Amino acid sequence: MDCFDASSFIEAYCDLYFSPDQPEKRKALGIDKLNGTDEKAEDYVMEQMRSGVYGKTAFAWKAGKTLWDESKKVIAFRPEFEGEDKKTKCYRNGYGKPVCKSDFENYCAQLEKNRETILLHIDKEEWEKAYCKALIAAPTNFGPVNIINAIFFISRGKAPIYDSFAHRAVRSLIMGIDPEDVYLGTNPNKEEIKSVVKMYKEYMLLLKEAFPEYINMNNNNEFIPRKLDQALWVYGHIRKEKND
Repeated sequence: MDCFDASSFIEAYCDLYFSPDQPEKRKALGIDKLNGTDEKAEDYVMEQMRSGVYGKTAFAWKAGKTLWDESKKVIAFRPEFEGEDKKTKCYRNGYGKPVCKSDFENYCAQLEKNRETILLHIDKEEWEKAYCKALIAAPTNFGPVNIINAIFFISRGKAPIYDSFAHRAVRSLIMGIDPEDVYLGTNPNKEEIKSVVKMYKEYMLLLKEAFPEYINMNNNNEFIPRKLDQALWVYGHIRKEKND
């Protein structure tokens, strides 16, 4: 199995993760309409992750609903995340579906209660047990990707975040085909525990095969360097035009 040069890969794609620039390159890659992420907001959220903090901000970030308020120098949220007046009883996930605020707060409390047990399972690479503990009290419309995101934050990145576009990217590299030609199917429901864990473990295995010198090897104890994760997310969105 060929390995890939992570440094070159990061250099080629990582910058495209952030707020849109390089319009010609974006158009050539078919990602000109891809929403970028504000770099300062990303830095703030990653500080939260490296402190093991999971809550509203981490959930909003995974849903693509965070902004950076430059005037106040603080993280902010897109209006659709909790409503213009912030008086709604629900947040909105990445698909725009409602997640009850009180249920989410209860979930975060349960997650904190189970934190040490989850971390112990992660240390032993007992992924199914870790997921099952993190699943407890998960709200309606809070899917497996959000649960893995919670694990990512409380583990300070020792358990990687999961994203289907990053999964598509690394599978395409291993298979030697374009990302758009990779079939992943839909994510399983959060209660389909074995299917979720299989999906997650396959992603980790592919990362190790593609970038063995970068995965689970850095000094911060993070499974994958954030810049590589960002580059994979961008690469997984590529849709090159084909001429028949």
